Amino acid sequence: MRITAGRWGSIPLFGVPGEKTRPTADKVKEAIFHMIGPYFNGGWVLDAFAGSGALALEALSRGAARAVLIEKNVKARQTIIRNVERLGAEDDVLLMAGNVENLPDWLWKKRESGALLKPYPLFAEDGGEGFQYAFFDPPYRYSAERLLKLIHQLKEQGSMTTKSLLVLERPGGRNEVHFWEDHLVLNKIKTYGGTEVIIGMLKPE
Repeated sequence: MRITAGRWGSIPLFGVPGEKTRPTADKVKEAIFHMIGPYFNGGWVLDAFAGSGALALEALSRGAARAVLIEKNVKARQTIIRNVERLGAEDDVLLMAGNVENLPDWLWKKRESGALLKPYPLFAEDGGEGFQYAFFDPPYRYSAERLLKLIHQLKEQGSMTTKSLLVLERPGGRNEVHFWEDHLVLNKIKTYGGTEVIIGMLKPE
């Protein structure tokens, strides 16, 4: 596993020990970024089920400004830290420990003092546009309905808008296309082996 392009191109990344997470294959990762980039001019990135951090770190390598990585698995978080240190990306990454579904609202809001958790406006209530890119590669058994509920939850918390580009990795063969057509403005759907990649934005309400 490695960074495939950008300022850290070809640098190898550590994988998560064990089988608790499913890393995105390099060829799938490269295909994803060719569809949504391949390079970026700033912008904030969310990696909601970060695993090794490979997707968010790839985005940073290709020009994204900052990345928020959320991961509940201890070994995965330790791997993210190793990868961030290997790349020297400490100033570009915010790592949150926990389940993205259960993170408290205050993490996404202004503090009572008015100080932001971030160095410049990100969220809609602060004049920002939320995450420009959001990656969702949840566990295999995670249903489409549950994932959609999470996406709407993040939107309600102010961290995403209908302008946020969503990249969903889903197990192939589940016939979820019609479900996502009902809820997203779809950009592209591609299948790579046993992985279906769905790219789109939330439909305006």
